[in-house]
Amino acid sequence: MYRILMLVLGAVGVVWGITALFVPEVLAQLYGGELDSFARSFANVGAAIAVGFGLMDWSVRNLQDPATRRWVLVSNLTAVTLVATVLLLSTASGTFNSLGWIGAAAHAALAAVVLVALIQSKGG
Repeated sequence: MYRILMLVLGAVGVVWGITALFVPEVLAQLYGGELDSFARSFANVGAAIAVGFGLMDWSVRNLQDPATRRWVLVSNLTAVTLVATVLLLSTASGTFNSLGWIGAAAHAALAAVVLVALIQSKGG
């Protein structure tokens, strides 16, 4: 499960991050918003982090050390849970359109899968 999860998280992080780096206006429009120069720059920071996280996940997909795997899972659980929370709050406040609900649900589901993998990893 760990290897597949890291492949998925890695691919999603890199694809989403690169898309957000190069065409953040398109993503903003999908969520019902517009970007000024400050927001575009700030979005690029988050996109760069997503690319880095994606590359990290991809590179540790074959990791064997149980303790290190757990820390990778904890880091990913933290990230996807925070993203789900931000999407939820932003959509509930009206900042994002209804696509935000889908993003929040997808990230919450992903957090649940990561949590299961983390619980399973406790056995060593």
